[in-house]
Amino acid sequence: MKKTLFSILLALSPITTLFAQLSWTNESPAGLSDDIWCVQYANDTFVAVTGKGKVLSSTDGSSWTTQTISQGTWIVSITYGLDLWVAVGENGSVFYSADLKQWNSARAFTTSRLNGVAFTGKTFIAVGEGGVIATSTNAQTWTLANSGTTNFLHGILARSGQTIVTGGKGTVLSSSNEGASWSDYKNSLLGYGTLSTSVSDIEVIATAPSTVGSPNAIVAGSAGFVSPFVTYNSGSSYYNYNSSTIQYLKPPVVFRGLAYGGDSWVLIGENGSLFTSKDALKWTQRFTGDGPDSVTSATLLSVAYSPTLSKFVIVGTGGTIITSSTPPTSFVNVATRGTVVTSDPLIGGFVISGNAQKKVLIRGVGPTLGQFGVGNVLADPVITLYDKNNKVVATNAGWTTNSNLTTLIAATLRCTFPLAANSKDAALYVTLDAGSYTVVVTSTSKSSGTVLFEAYSL
Repeated sequence: MKKTLFSILLALSPITTLFAQLSWTNESPAGLSDDIWCVQYANDTFVAVTGKGKVLSSTDGSSWTTQTISQGTWIVSITYGLDLWVAVGENGSVFYSADLKQWNSARAFTTSRLNGVAFTGKTFIAVGEGGVIATSTNAQTWTLANSGTTNFLHGILARSGQTIVTGGKGTVLSSSNEGASWSDYKNSLLGYGTLSTSVSDIEVIATAPSTVGSPNAIVAGSAGFVSPFVTYNSGSSYYNYNSSTIQYLKPPVVFRGLAYGGDSWVLIGENGSLFTSKDALKWTQRFTGDGPDSVTSATLLSVAYSPTLSKFVIVGTGGTIITSSTPPTSFVNVATRGTVVTSDPLIGGFVISGNAQKKVLIRGVGPTLGQFGVGNVLADPVITLYDKNNKVVATNAGWTTNSNLTTLIAATLRCTFPLAANSKDAALYVTLDAGSYTVVVTSTSKSSGTVLFEAYSL
């Protein structure tokens, strides 16, 4: 029987963005007056485009860098795929970049404004005014498709297997062959492809992960229109959820942006309108400040969510950038002290619940314990992190050898005592998916001694 076996499993609460008062922060960059038309999160970066040809990028949603890729050009939408960022806009303009530094222009294929672009996993699909739809497998050369409509197109739910596009006058189109051909969406909200004119324009469409359950997709548009529908199985089969769930929220604004993240939907639009929902059926208007004043009077145009940061970023007219608040800084942790010998390691574990990623600080403290009067400390601890499949996720021997040392030190100062400079204590600061994890503390030299195991959720 192990003399020092620690097997407590701690349920680390999933990161949940709170939509109470004061949960949104205006992060608008000083001096930027451009209308910001679209924001996306991919490749660990928020990227946004503006009405004057600028591209903004940020790794945290708060600090932004700006570059002009086409002076004065109205860029409306951006997406990421095949290791490329692809942006589209007025006069059929298409720009692409692999590094957000060097941008190239695609060969012209239309003079119509392109309102949206998305990536199915195989193909880029761009949509625009006059029913324009075009596809590309490399972002450089594009092929026009026959949409069968002259209504403007804007929203795209792009997936390999089936793609849905929405637009003016209730247009809902579907393609099952990577955008090569399109048809009216026969199983749409009211049972036929083009909705009644009472629904008016459908500006946006978005989906949640398939694990969310039904309904896991929403369309929204003018006059406060919003309605859920269902995607089935892998998302290749769609059908009407329930036409009775169509709502017209108050105020009856045009909704411009929609995203799902954490466990909530965020729906935005004109006059700073901001609504949230847990189930896609019941919507609540959200405000900041001490009274029912909208966070901004700007038109909010686009919203994106980072599962890594557990943060929404909203953009809009006049250089508006708004972020959801950082999750509450209450630190949940486990810690135990024991003795490590060659055949008897110290073992700890924890569980991250929910479906959001979590940043976790893990430490095996030996030498630094000597500063607190602890004797016979383990001189050279090693920590090894295993996932539920017993696969090594990360390991460390000597905390100063971490490549992310700056962020590890910052995380340490937020929740526990610092480690001695140049000590051989072990530490990891990692971002983990939901699931169960085990940490094994051993010794580099196979020696014995007292060690402290710690794990903090941040």
